[in-house]
Amino acid sequence: MSFIKERVRRLQGDIDAIYQSLQFTITSTSSVYDAKRVEVLTSAIQSIELDEGHVPKLTFVLKQLDTVEKVLHRSWQTIKDHESESDFEKGISKLEWIFLAKITVVLYANLLNHLLFSTLPLLNEIYYWEELQGSRFWAWNHLFQTSPVRLYSFSGAIYSSIRQQYQNVPSTILSLRQYFSRNFMINLFPNHMHIRLLNIQHFQSFSILPLIRYEVRHKRLKLKAIMEHKAACLGLLIDKELNLKSIIKEMNNKEHEIGFDSLIGNQLTECLVLIERVLNQTIEFDIGSGNVPHIDNIVDAKYPAKILSLLTFYTHLRSMITTSLPKYDEQSTRIISYYGRPSAITRWWIPTILLSIVTLKVRKQVHWEDFLNWLEDIKVTTVNFWNDWVWEPIIKMIDTIRHRESRLALMGKESLSSDLESLERMVIDFARDQKQFTVEELNDLSKRIRDGDLSIVLRAYEQELKRPVKATLTGNLIRTLLIQVQKTKVDLELSMTALDKLLKSNELNFAFLAVGPSIFGIYLIYKWIKVLWWKKESLSGGLQGTKVKMRESLRYDDLKTHF
Repeated sequence: MSFIKERVRRLQGDIDAIYQSLQFTITSTSSVYDAKRVEVLTSAIQSIELDEGHVPKLTFVLKQLDTVEKVLHRSWQTIKDHESESDFEKGISKLEWIFLAKITVVLYANLLNHLLFSTLPLLNEIYYWEELQGSRFWAWNHLFQTSPVRLYSFSGAIYSSIRQQYQNVPSTILSLRQYFSRNFMINLFPNHMHIRLLNIQHFQSFSILPLIRYEVRHKRLKLKAIMEHKAACLGLLIDKELNLKSIIKEMNNKEHEIGFDSLIGNQLTECLVLIERVLNQTIEFDIGSGNVPHIDNIVDAKYPAKILSLLTFYTHLRSMITTSLPKYDEQSTRIISYYGRPSAITRWWIPTILLSIVTLKVRKQVHWEDFLNWLEDIKVTTVNFWNDWVWEPIIKMIDTIRHRESRLALMGKESLSSDLESLERMVIDFARDQKQFTVEELNDLSKRIRDGDLSIVLRAYEQELKRPVKATLTGNLIRTLLIQVQKTKVDLELSMTALDKLLKSNELNFAFLAVGPSIFGIYLIYKWIKVLWWKKESLSGGLQGTKVKMRESLRYDDLKTHF
C-alpha cells in the first residue's frame, strides 16, 4: 500500500538523519574485536534498506538480528566491554539503538500490511453472506449445500446420546421424539451458535428458514465486528507511530540534557509494546465465543515506566517475528474457516452430482461421434469468431493508427491529378488552335482551368451548336463535347476525393465500431461466468463493492491529510 510506503520512507529519512549525526561518536580503536563490532553493526544498519519504502523480508531481518546479538551480547568479551563508560561504548550503544529502530520499523510495516491484507478476505465473506441474507433462494441453497455437514453433526449427537443412555440405563426404551427436541436439533448448527439459538423465538417453533437467516446474519455481523477491530488497530498504529523527528529536535536543542538512549529508548519501547499488545489481543481472541476484543483495552493500558533493555528488545523482536506474526496469520485463517463461506466441496457437491447424473443420462441417448462433432463445431465457431471478429479487427485498427496503409480508399492517389492535367492540356491545345495566346495569357488560362473555368470551350460549343451538322463534319463540335466529358470525369473524381477524405478521417472510428460489439460480448460472457462461479459479483454485491471502494478512497485521502 502506498501510504505504508510513505511512512516507511519518512521514518527511514529520520533514522538516516540520526545516524549521520551519531557517526562522529565512533572513533578508531586498536582492538580487533571492537573493530568487528563496529563493522557488524554498520553493515547490519546499511543492509536494511528502506529508502524507497521497500520493506525487507522478515527472514533476512531475523538473520541480521541474530548476527548482531551474537556479536554484541553473546561473546565473553562483551561482559567487560559493556561495563565500560567510554565514549566508544556509548557510540556502540547508540548505533545499536539505530539498528533496533530499523528492525522496529520493519516489524511495524509488516504488521500494517498484515492488518490490511487480512481485511480483504473478510470483505469478500461479508459480501457473500449479504447476498445469502437478502435472497430466499440462496438461503435455501445454502441449507441444501450444508445439509451433509448438519446431518452428520446431528446423527453424531444422537449416536452419542444413545450410547450413553444404553450404558447408564440398559433397560430403558428410548423415545424417538426426544431426538427431535431442541437439545438435539441444535446440533444442525455450528457449536458456537448453540447458546444464542436457544434464546431466540424461531428456535422454539423450529422455523428452518429464519434460523438459517439468523445463522447467516450472525456470521456476517461477527465478520464485520472483526473487520472493524482490525481497522481500529490499524488506525491506532498509524496514530501512535514512531515520532523520530522529536528526537532530532531534542538532539539539536542544547538546553536539554536528556540522553540519546533515553530519547530513542522511550519511543521504541512504546512502539514495541503497542505492536505486541495489538498482536496478542488478536491472537488470544477466542473465536468460538464470538466476543470480539475492544480496542479500548489497548488504548487505556499504561506503557512501562522504564525503558526496555537492549537484550529484552532482542527477545521481544525475535518472539514477534518468529511466533506472533505467524500466529496472527493462523488466527486470520481460523476466522475465515469459522465465519466464512463453506468450502468449495460443500458449495459445489450438488451441481457436481446433478451434472454427473445428466451426463450419464445424456451419454446413453447421444452417440459419441455426434458429441465429438458438436465439440468440434463449437471449437471451430469459437476460433473463427475470435479470428474474424476480434483479432483481425484489432490488427486492422493498429495498422490504421500506425498509418501503414489506407484501408478505405475509393480511388488512387494520382488518379485526380492525371485527369486534371489531361483536361488542362486539352483546353490549352484547343485554345491555341483558335487564336494566338501569349505566355501570360496561357498561364492565366491554365489557372482558370484548374479552378473549373472552361468558358473558352463553352463559347465555342455554343457557336458550333448553331450549325450542328456542318460543325460535326468540319467543325469542333465533337472536340468540345469530348472536352466537356473530360470535365465531367474530373468533377466526379473531385467528389470521390472529398468522400475519400471523409472516410479516411473516420477510419479509426469504423475500426472501433467493428471490434466494439465483439469485445463487449466477450466482456458480458466473462461477467456472467464470474457471477455464476463466485456468486459475489451480483448487482447488490457490485454496488456494495463500489461503496467500499469509495469509502476506502475517502479514507485514504483523509489519512494523507492528517498524516
